[in-house]
Amino acid sequence: MLFLIVVLLVGGYAVVASWAVRHGGQPRLGAVAAGALMLVALAALLAGHRYAVPSMPRLLLYALAFMGPIVLVPTVLLWRQAAIGATRNAMLGTALLGALAGLLCGWVLLVYGLGVW
Repeated sequence: MLFLIVVLLVGGYAVVASWAVRHGGQPRLGAVAAGALMLVALAALLAGHRYAVPSMPRLLLYALAFMGPIVLVPTVLLWRQAAIGATRNAMLGTALLGALAGLLCGWVLLVYGLGVW
């Protein structure tokens, strides 16, 4: 189930972020990134409440450390492309590669930085 959520977040955020850059520029991209991070935090809070997690702050830290880079890396990469006016296909490819790089960064941060595994 977690794998499905991560795959949907990676693919879905890449598509939405590239759409936001094309139709609203940098302000809309920033709003989409903030909304996605809030949804990740809300999902972690709801899952923690549902499964009676003993430490909600630790759950939020782990969720944002793992899924936060999936949102932040494509946003940073697309921010510059929004300023120079890249093509639609270039933006979508950049967003997908950025989301995958963010997934790798989140995993490394979670395993080696926070010592979860």
